[in-house]
Amino acid sequence: MQYVSRSEWGARSPKGVTTISNSNGMFVHYTADPAPSGVDAEKSTVKAIQNFHMDGRGWRDIAYSWLVGQSGKIYEGRGWGVAGGHTAGYNSSSHAVCWLGGPDNVPTQAALQSINVVIAEHNARFGAGYVKGHGEVNSTSCPGSRLQAWINAGRPVDASPPSPPPIPDIPEETEMQQVILRDSNNAYWLVQGVTKVHIPSSEHLSILLYLGVKNQSQGDSTKLLETLGELPTRQSEQVLLRDNVGAIWLCKDNTKVHVPSVDHLALLLYLGVKDATNGDSTKLLETLGTIEV
Repeated sequence: MQYVSRSEWGARSPKGVTTISNSNGMFVHYTADPAPSGVDAEKSTVKAIQNFHMDGRGWRDIAYSWLVGQSGKIYEGRGWGVAGGHTAGYNSSSHAVCWLGGPDNVPTQAALQSINVVIAEHNARFGAGYVKGHGEVNSTSCPGSRLQAWINAGRPVDASPPSPPPIPDIPEETEMQQVILRDSNNAYWLVQGVTKVHIPSSEHLSILLYLGVKNQSQGDSTKLLETLGELPTRQSEQVLLRDNVGAIWLCKDNTKVHVPSVDHLALLLYLGVKDATNGDSTKLLETLGTIEV
């Protein structure tokens, strides 16, 4: 990570500066726009934000104390000890860091690490204070659900993928058959003996129920199917077929259900559904990646 000074990203001179000597904490914001890709694009975005704040809003300068990109670069805004324009009611008693991203983006580990670096420097300069999302004190969706959840969780930074939900206990009578179980976090699992596969969505769940996998998730399979929408009556045999535009279908006679993604396809192949798509099931599975069990 590296700090990028105002001169390096091409900042204009502020129209005025009000200094502050105390700061009670940091606010985390986001731009709500798509995250720029690459340092040059990040610099251009920061400059565009300053122009909008100064020319469109009529403010003295860019609103934020610091800004952070997906690259992990930290861009100097108003800097330390300067009143901001970021959080109504708190501009003269706090500082703010803004992530260059929106609700459709996932903050990189580098970006999260850099936000923590800015917060740590704030605490070293002004003493440990609060860290809040913008929406905790003003009526706004900023900084988005992902950053707010990260703040609520204590701002962890870990390059490893998140742990899957805990595996539910398996009743003895289910050891030799495939069944659907639900854990205490309402996550669904396809279970056979000691083999367990997480069911990531209601679409995956509906395909399993369509194939006749027994539902032992403490729910009513019929009612659950009704909530997922109408499905064709289950046939005794199913095969996978590919149409002339490359779409794959789960078929029996005149009954067919579209297979919408490679995840669904991998699950069907894992369950042993016959592949009649003029392809090799084994090689196809290899291209989809190993299914974690």
